[in-house]
Amino acid sequence: AEEVTAPWSDGFETGKLKSYSHWNSGGVSIEKMDGGHILSVGKLPENAKSKRADIVMKRVPVKDSVKYRLSFRAKIDGPDTVEDNPQLEYLFYEYDKAAKGKPLSGWRLEFYDKNGKRIARSFSLFWNVVFRGAWNRYEEIFYPPPGAVAFSVIFTNNANPDNVMLVDDLKLETAEEGTLNINPEFNCGKYNFSGCNYVKNVKIVEYAKGKFALDNRNGWCIMDPVPVTPGVEYEISATIHSPEKTGRLYVWCCDGRLKKVSQLKQVLRV
Repeated sequence: AEEVTAPWSDGFETGKLKSYSHWNSGGVSIEKMDGGHILSVGKLPENAKSKRADIVMKRVPVKDSVKYRLSFRAKIDGPDTVEDNPQLEYLFYEYDKAAKGKPLSGWRLEFYDKNGKRIARSFSLFWNVVFRGAWNRYEEIFYPPPGAVAFSVIFTNNANPDNVMLVDDLKLETAEEGTLNINPEFNCGKYNFSGCNYVKNVKIVEYAKGKFALDNRNGWCIMDPVPVTPGVEYEISATIHSPEKTGRLYVWCCDGRLKKVSQLKQVLRV
């Protein structure tokens, strides 16, 4: 792994929001804490017209063929923490938490082409939320979508005015995992679905100490696409344990717009 220089990777040491923000809605500030500085998102004035607080961090150049890891420390100052409300773990797996009546603070990534136009990702995230009251490290491993040359990190309270999200030690680095696909052994933790964002009735479980697996006995998962070169041979392997029903692994081939164009003839069955 190699750290990528970004305007916001200095630990917010300047103490000035303009040094890191491309745009923000208000309710965002840099504050002193524990001898350093942290980013605070969601501290809204009582007379605020909007419940929403967002900050778009300054853009950073990226390459669409490189795997990256974004990481940061964060915690929630407010009532919506899993320590105080264990039921939030059930809500964690919902894609539309606002529709369930409880939006949570979190982050998302936005990508841009060479003309500065936004490039949409091919999936929606559900797990990109901060819902712990103690400092924890969060990370997302990703490939930029085809044609992306830059990206921004957006931190938001998702229009939940009850909580303030505190962020520290934000960094970007290349990710070396020994495979083309992302998070191959799911060992980023049970709340980190990097590489498997499009799921239904799926969880990451720890089946032995430090050993994780994707449990989709009652659902399915479409893994994130990875860049490949036509005409090059690739080897795909998986360890599957399926005692109750037949497990299957399919491989799709996609075009430059991430649209499915074919499926490999081989289907791995266990």
